Amino acid sequence: MTKKSKKQKAETAKKRKYIKWFWLLALSPVFAITGLLTMAALSDLPSTEVLENPKSNLATEIFTANGKILGKYYRENRTNVNYEDISPNVIHALISTEDERFMEHSGIDLEALGRVAKGVVMGSSKGGGSTITQQLAKLLFHKRPKSKLKRVFQKFQEWIISVKLERSYTKEEILTMYLNQYDFINQAVGIKSAANIYFNKEPKDLNLTESAMLVGMLKNSSLFNPKRDDRKEMVLHRREVVLHQMKKHKYVDQALYDSLRTLPLGLDFKKQAHDEGSAPYFREILRAEVKEILNRKDKNGNLLAVNPNSNAAYDMYQDGLKVFTTIDSRMQEYAEFAVTAHLKNQLQGQFDRFTKKLKNRPFSSDLTKKEVAGIMNSAVKRSKTYKILAGKLCASCERTKNIEVIDKEGAEYYHCTYCERDTKKLSKNGIDKYFETPKKMMVFSWDGNKDTLMSPLDSIRYYKGILQAGMISMEPQTGAVKAWVGGIDFKHFKYDHVKQAKRQV
Repeated sequence: MTKKSKKQKAETAKKRKYIKWFWLLALSPVFAITGLLTMAALSDLPSTEVLENPKSNLATEIFTANGKILGKYYRENRTNVNYEDISPNVIHALISTEDERFMEHSGIDLEALGRVAKGVVMGSSKGGGSTITQQLAKLLFHKRPKSKLKRVFQKFQEWIISVKLERSYTKEEILTMYLNQYDFINQAVGIKSAANIYFNKEPKDLNLTESAMLVGMLKNSSLFNPKRDDRKEMVLHRREVVLHQMKKHKYVDQALYDSLRTLPLGLDFKKQAHDEGSAPYFREILRAEVKEILNRKDKNGNLLAVNPNSNAAYDMYQDGLKVFTTIDSRMQEYAEFAVTAHLKNQLQGQFDRFTKKLKNRPFSSDLTKKEVAGIMNSAVKRSKTYKILAGKLCASCERTKNIEVIDKEGAEYYHCTYCERDTKKLSKNGIDKYFETPKKMMVFSWDGNKDTLMSPLDSIRYYKGILQAGMISMEPQTGAVKAWVGGIDFKHFKYDHVKQAKRQV
């Protein structure tokens, strides 16, 4: 063999080596993606049965006799709605902004992924690659991991779940599930609660600007929180982005877009919480009665009502029950107004003028200092603060039977075994000092809640000067309760003067 042929052979081998490495490097992303997809497919993914029956926490709704929602019991304030109960404005805004090819892809948008990959290489970004189906997969089945590596792997799991979701559901069902599942914050979980809380409307009645604002929140609800004054401009700008996307996809024309983008947010915020809204005292009594009904058993110890999905008792905080009551929403509104007007505008003022003359206000001058101290001591021990400090109540979950004393870093704590909340154990002198030390607090007044500096002991004395009342209205022929006012303010005064008070009518 000549030197020339040896040299050519060596160069050919070298070229083949380079070509081999070139293809290995060029195809390495494909191999990596294939490997990760295989690992994701073999990982702990939800079964087809779970995908077809996803579990959601649904609020139990309380209805009045005249068909109004009186309140809810919930862990998450979510009430599912059907596709036809959602305004087309919401659907158009969602698809235009979050996934313009939603109706065409099968869970994964390859064009969007290509755009993202190109953006990474070029150092620019023009939107994300996640489809609405992928976002639903993340909401239903994943908690976001802290590790970036685990988050990358989770993405591949979401791809597989998304394809399965597309096979199990129609496009309309996927859109509905996503909107029902998303947390719009401020106790608004799902599109129905969001429409009710932010705009006092049903989802089917949302107009273009309202729909655009809610869809804008899907990017980051906390960031685009319309209730925060310092975020109003940001929320308006985000809403404009959504409206612009709707214009781009021909859902609105230029003239309509120009008129809509200048409008204010138009919020009609209706806060929903357990201690807010109409008939809170009645709802609290009802809560105990519903719980008792759901746990009733026959003489053999078997539940009278069994949830077929869990084969256990129904859970009033997550099983989406509907409770129908005899309360009339109009009579309840009149009753609450009457109690407030009578005490605020008449009796409280008369009482304040009388107590100003007392030497130990607001207590009667006939009482001795020892008798007043006894009344105050009893009031302290009945207070929620005392029960927490004495280890009789959990400050977080407000349970009474799950508390034990533990040693933690050389000090004793009251530990709640239910919610894992720890409260430092204080001596009797420590509790007394806590009640005597002034603190920033909010107290009730007939002119609205007041922020003040006051010791817990002084706040108890202050509240002794606030008149209380209760009112109940019943239908004499049937005993049906039509209105129930247990007190003047449930948030500050939990004692129910209808159910708990022992006095003549």
